[in-house]
Amino acid sequence: MAEAKKKRKIYTSEIVWYSIFGALWLTGFVFAILGMFAYNYGKLSTNSLYALQKAFAAFFKMEGVMDFRLWGSLVMVVGMIGILIVIYSYSAKAVEEENKRRRYEERMRILMESDQEAK
Repeated sequence: MAEAKKKRKIYTSEIVWYSIFGALWLTGFVFAILGMFAYNYGKLSTNSLYALQKAFAAFFKMEGVMDFRLWGSLVMVVGMIGILIVIYSYSAKAVEEENKRRRYEERMRILMESDQEAK
């Protein structure tokens, strides 16, 4: 039978980082959806989401409207870049640990062979 593929160790910190960046991405997604809904629902003068965008712009001392579509997309990009960094760093860590384990096994094999030859 074929040997089952070993699963790599999943660290607690890895799960925490995935959760943080996943929540960030999801927040950006919600803002992007709300921004699309604000511009496509009824008249802008009576639209509460459009008024909320204006209020956010006034709060941050910006001119005009703080477009949730743009900011949501930017937050989604930041979240996705964070997720990709976490994937890259922990996969590199797993490869390094696997190489370290193989080197150890090879050293032990050589020592065992030299020990048997000495007897």
